[in-house]
Amino acid sequence: AGTQPRQRLRFDNLDQLGLTVEKARPIRAFGFYSHYVTYSMVLALLASLMFGFWLSSREHFSARGLMFAGAFLAFTLVLGMTLTRAAWVALVLACAVQLWFHFRQKTVRVLLPVGLVLVLLLASAAMLRWRGISFIDLHDAGTDYRILMWTDGLRLIREHPWFGIGMNSVRDAWWRFDLAAYRKYP
Repeated sequence: AGTQPRQRLRFDNLDQLGLTVEKARPIRAFGFYSHYVTYSMVLALLASLMFGFWLSSREHFSARGLMFAGAFLAFTLVLGMTLTRAAWVALVLACAVQLWFHFRQKTVRVLLPVGLVLVLLLASAAMLRWRGISFIDLHDAGTDYRILMWTDGLRLIREHPWFGIGMNSVRDAWWRFDLAAYRKYP
Protein backbone atom coordinates (compact mmCIF):
# COMPACT_ATOMS: atom_id res chain seq x y z
CA ALA A 1 0.00 0.00 0.00
CA GLY A 2 1.27 3.41 -0.93
CA THR A 3 1.43 6.36 1.38
CA GLN A 4 -0.39 9.60 0.78
CA PRO A 5 1.67 12.76 0.50
CA ARG A 6 1.37 15.01 3.52
CA GLN A 7 -0.98 17.93 2.91
CA ARG A 8 -0.73 21.21 4.71
CA LEU A 9 -3.96 22.55 6.18
CA ARG A 10 -4.73 26.11 5.17
CA PHE A 11 -7.38 28.35 6.64
CA ASP A 12 -8.20 31.74 5.23
CA ASN A 13 -10.39 32.90 8.12
CA LEU A 14 -11.62 31.88 11.56
CA ASP A 15 -15.03 30.80 10.21
CA GLN A 16 -13.39 27.78 8.59
CA LEU A 17 -12.26 26.70 12.06
CA GLY A 18 -15.71 27.28 13.53
CA LEU A 19 -14.52 30.31 15.52
CA THR A 20 -15.88 33.83 15.64
CA VAL A 21 -14.49 36.98 17.18
CA GLU A 22 -17.03 38.99 19.12
CA LYS A 23 -16.81 41.81 21.61
CA ALA A 24 -18.42 41.26 24.97
CA ARG A 25 -19.59 44.02 27.26
CA PRO A 26 -17.33 44.48 29.12
CA ILE A 27 -14.62 42.75 27.13
CA ARG A 28 -13.88 39.45 28.88
CA ALA A 29 -11.47 36.63 28.09
CA PHE A 30 -13.14 33.35 27.14
CA GLY A 31 -10.51 31.50 25.11
CA PHE A 32 -11.77 28.67 22.93
CA TYR A 33 -14.78 28.14 25.18
CA SER A 34 -18.19 29.44 24.20
CA HIS A 35 -18.53 31.45 27.40
CA TYR A 36 -16.24 33.22 29.84
CA VAL A 37 -17.79 31.48 32.88
CA THR A 38 -16.77 28.03 31.63
CA TYR A 39 -13.32 29.34 30.77
CA SER A 40 -12.92 31.02 34.15
CA MET A 41 -13.77 27.88 36.11
CA VAL A 42 -11.25 25.82 34.12
CA LEU A 43 -8.65 28.51 34.78
CA ALA A 44 -9.50 28.53 38.50
CA LEU A 45 -8.99 24.76 38.66
CA LEU A 46 -5.70 24.93 36.77
CA ALA A 47 -4.42 27.85 38.85
CA SER A 48 -5.35 26.02 42.05
CA LEU A 49 -3.52 22.93 40.85
CA MET A 50 -0.38 24.93 39.98
CA PHE A 51 -0.52 26.65 43.39
CA GLY A 52 -0.70 23.25 45.07
CA PHE A 53 2.23 21.96 43.02
CA TRP A 54 4.27 25.05 43.92
CA LEU A 55 3.33 24.83 47.59
CA SER A 56 4.24 21.14 47.80
CA SER A 57 7.55 21.46 45.92
CA ARG A 58 10.54 21.14 48.23
CA GLU A 59 12.40 24.10 46.76
CA HIS A 60 10.04 26.93 45.87
CA PHE A 61 12.69 28.86 43.93
CA SER A 62 14.19 26.00 41.95
CA ALA A 63 13.52 25.78 38.21
CA ARG A 64 10.61 23.45 38.86
CA GLY A 65 9.16 25.63 41.62
CA LEU A 66 9.46 28.76 39.47
CA MET A 67 7.74 26.95 36.61
CA PHE A 68 4.78 26.14 38.88
CA ALA A 69 4.73 29.70 40.24
CA GLY A 70 4.85 31.14 36.72
CA ALA A 71 2.02 28.90 35.54
CA PHE A 72 -0.03 29.89 38.61
CA LEU A 73 0.54 33.58 37.92
CA ALA A 74 -0.30 33.17 34.22
CA PHE A 75 -3.53 31.29 34.94
CA THR A 76 -4.44 33.82 37.63
CA LEU A 77 -3.79 36.76 35.31
CA VAL A 78 -6.00 35.32 32.58
CA LEU A 79 -8.61 34.40 35.20
CA GLY A 80 -8.60 38.05 36.24
CA MET A 81 -9.36 39.03 32.64
CA THR A 82 -12.56 36.95 32.66
CA LEU A 83 -13.98 39.30 35.36
CA THR A 84 -15.89 36.36 36.85
CA ARG A 85 -16.50 36.77 40.58
CA ALA A 86 -17.41 33.16 41.33
CA ALA A 87 -14.20 31.82 39.80
CA TRP A 88 -12.13 34.38 41.71
CA VAL A 89 -13.74 33.29 44.97
CA ALA A 90 -13.25 29.63 44.07
CA LEU A 91 -9.53 30.17 43.46
CA VAL A 92 -9.05 32.19 46.65
CA LEU A 93 -10.82 29.56 48.73
CA ALA A 94 -8.91 26.71 47.07
CA CYS A 95 -5.59 28.41 47.79
CA ALA A 96 -6.68 29.22 51.36
CA VAL A 97 -7.57 25.58 52.03
CA GLN A 98 -4.22 24.46 50.65
CA LEU A 99 -2.40 26.99 52.85
CA TRP A 100 -4.45 25.88 55.87
CA PHE A 101 -3.36 22.27 55.48
CA HIS A 102 0.22 23.12 54.50
CA PHE A 103 1.02 25.34 57.49
CA ARG A 104 0.47 24.01 60.97
CA GLN A 105 1.50 27.18 62.85
CA LYS A 106 -1.27 28.99 64.70
CA THR A 107 0.04 32.38 63.51
CA VAL A 108 -0.52 31.50 59.86
CA ARG A 109 -3.94 30.06 60.60
CA VAL A 110 -4.95 33.25 62.41
CA LEU A 111 -3.63 35.50 59.63
CA LEU A 112 -5.30 33.48 56.86
CA PRO A 113 -8.81 34.93 57.42
CA VAL A 114 -7.32 38.43 57.51
CA GLY A 115 -5.66 37.73 54.17
CA LEU A 116 -8.94 36.44 52.75
CA VAL A 117 -10.72 39.65 53.73
CA LEU A 118 -7.96 41.73 52.10
CA VAL A 119 -8.14 39.68 48.91
CA LEU A 120 -11.93 40.09 48.77
CA LEU A 121 -11.58 43.86 49.25
CA LEU A 122 -9.03 44.02 46.43
CA ALA A 123 -11.27 41.92 44.19
CA SER A 124 -14.20 44.21 44.94
CA ALA A 125 -12.10 47.25 44.02
CA ALA A 126 -11.05 45.55 40.76
CA MET A 127 -14.69 44.71 39.93
CA LEU A 128 -15.74 48.29 40.61
CA ARG A 129 -12.93 49.60 38.42
CA TRP A 130 -13.39 47.29 35.42
CA ARG A 131 -17.06 46.30 35.49
CA GLY A 132 -18.56 49.27 37.26
CA ILE A 133 -20.16 47.11 39.96
CA SER A 134 -18.94 46.07 43.37
CA PHE A 135 -18.23 42.47 44.30
CA ILE A 136 -21.72 42.08 45.77
CA ASP A 137 -23.98 44.63 44.09
CA LEU A 138 -27.70 44.26 44.76
CA HIS A 139 -28.45 46.62 41.85
CA ASP A 140 -26.71 44.31 39.37
CA ALA A 141 -29.18 42.33 37.25
CA GLY A 142 -27.06 39.17 37.50
CA THR A 143 -27.01 39.31 41.30
CA ASP A 144 -30.74 40.03 41.40
CA TYR A 145 -31.40 37.07 39.09
CA ARG A 146 -29.33 34.75 41.30
CA ILE A 147 -31.10 35.85 44.49
CA LEU A 148 -34.50 35.28 42.84
CA MET A 149 -33.41 31.82 41.63
CA TRP A 150 -32.09 30.88 45.08
CA THR A 151 -35.36 31.96 46.65
CA ASP A 152 -37.38 29.97 44.13
CA GLY A 153 -34.96 27.06 44.53
CA LEU A 154 -35.66 26.89 48.26
CA ARG A 155 -39.39 26.94 47.52
CA LEU A 156 -39.01 24.15 44.94
CA ILE A 157 -37.06 22.04 47.46
CA ARG A 158 -39.96 22.37 49.91
CA GLU A 159 -42.52 21.55 47.18
CA HIS A 160 -40.60 18.60 45.70
CA PRO A 161 -38.43 17.28 48.56
CA TRP A 162 -37.98 13.67 47.47
CA PHE A 163 -37.12 13.68 43.78
CA GLY A 164 -36.81 17.35 42.84
CA ILE A 165 -38.04 18.60 39.48
CA GLY A 166 -35.46 17.21 37.07
CA MET A 167 -32.38 18.69 35.50
CA ASN A 168 -33.91 20.34 32.45
CA SER A 169 -37.39 21.08 33.74
CA VAL A 170 -36.65 24.70 34.55
CA ARG A 171 -35.00 25.29 31.19
CA ASP A 172 -37.74 23.58 29.17
CA ALA A 173 -40.89 24.56 31.11
CA TRP A 174 -40.04 27.32 33.57
CA TRP A 175 -43.62 28.68 33.58
CA ARG A 176 -44.86 25.49 35.32
CA PHE A 177 -42.81 26.39 38.39
CA ASP A 178 -43.78 30.09 38.67
CA LEU A 179 -40.19 31.32 38.78
CA ALA A 180 -39.83 34.99 39.72
CA ALA A 181 -36.44 35.27 37.97
CA TYR A 182 -37.92 34.15 34.65
CA ARG A 183 -40.88 36.51 35.03
CA LYS A 184 -38.60 39.47 35.76
CA TYR A 185 -35.88 38.55 33.23
CA PRO A 186 -37.57 36.75 30.33
